[in-house]
Amino acid sequence: MDLFGSDSDDETIVNSSAIIQSIIPRIRNYIDRLIKQTCHDLNQLHQEPLSTELAESFVQFQNQLDVTCESLARRGCEAALCNLKSKGKWEHVCWRELFVISKLILVGIELRKNDFETAVLEADYAFILGAPKEETNLVFRLVAPILEGSRASTETGQLLGLQEVHELVATQWNDAVLSQLVPLPSSTSIKVFPGFLNSEELELFRVENVPCVMTNGAGSWAAMNKWRDLNYWKTMFGNRIVPVELGGGATDSIANWKEEMMPLEQFIDSLGGSSVAYLAQHPIFDQIMGLNKDIVTPLFCTHNGRQLKSRSIWMGTASTVTPLHFDSFDNFLVQVAGLKLAVLFAATETPNLYTIESSTEIATASQGNISSIDVASPDYSAFPKYRDAVGQLVLLKPGDVLFMPRGTWHYMRSLTPSLSTNFWFE
Repeated sequence: MDLFGSDSDDETIVNSSAIIQSIIPRIRNYIDRLIKQTCHDLNQLHQEPLSTELAESFVQFQNQLDVTCESLARRGCEAALCNLKSKGKWEHVCWRELFVISKLILVGIELRKNDFETAVLEADYAFILGAPKEETNLVFRLVAPILEGSRASTETGQLLGLQEVHELVATQWNDAVLSQLVPLPSSTSIKVFPGFLNSEELELFRVENVPCVMTNGAGSWAAMNKWRDLNYWKTMFGNRIVPVELGGGATDSIANWKEEMMPLEQFIDSLGGSSVAYLAQHPIFDQIMGLNKDIVTPLFCTHNGRQLKSRSIWMGTASTVTPLHFDSFDNFLVQVAGLKLAVLFAATETPNLYTIESSTEIATASQGNISSIDVASPDYSAFPKYRDAVGQLVLLKPGDVLFMPRGTWHYMRSLTPSLSTNFWFE
């Protein structure tokens, strides 16, 4: 198979050589900047054998002694992952660097073999577990597109579009049902506008710290039709590795929550199942770059000197839940497919929402942006001030854009299999 779309073997070799010559020196330079400190830190942790093997693997990589180098690099990856799983986080930055360096060495080895598919997968793992996007960019930009669309087509089904969602709202998810699903102590309506507001109008909402919904504000995106087709994801990007949260949704205990890395096609197949699966807050646009042409970053994200901080995808089964929290950045959430319920509270409601202070209660509580309250089943005896809170129930349909100024508390629940993207900016 000619991975480069050419009938000429000579041209294939030239293109392959050009890719290798552009990527491997960058890998080498990145590792060269890190490896001395990483080996030192491993030695300080009494991991001298790992430090020695890491240094040796880099020497062999530079000398193109790939057989023994590959074995050493794989051992480095396994040791780092073992530490991550046993501790629940990177115990020290050197463990993460051990993993990233070893994975990038494997990327280079696979490129020298002309095994581009494996090289991309190794880069996926490196990216997900901490490699700077600048160091995987060339692999994702130059190599990954060669493989896109090469997988067999299957009949997988579609996520719900706007027409199907309207029918569901009328028959199943009306206001009375939503109020029972999330019984707010008191509520008010959110401001809704047809189409995307201009920058001057949005600035007023940002300054006043007031959220709003722009119905069909992203209705012209190519993603609105293209991404509904689950077969598109499988045939174009099905072999790519993504981090998926399993269990712990609205219908499951948080004790059953876990995260696994898996091929995207495996995750797509799970969307029709009964178990909760969630590709949540993943910077997929820095990993699968072909998706960028299907969306449009709102101009307001960079208006008047603002900076786009990150973009993420939120894709999962029905009953995925994001607990009540707030973000430090302004946020556009775009609903691409399916139905999602958003529950919002203004920043002024913070005294009534019982911010978790102790980092022992939940992994990210040290950020001070997570509420103790389960808004779907509030415990008023434990949190009596919550009775005074005033919130908003917002039903998001395909094409809708929710603007949330920084500090806006929000809880999200997918009512059907759902796909959203978001843009954080400041």
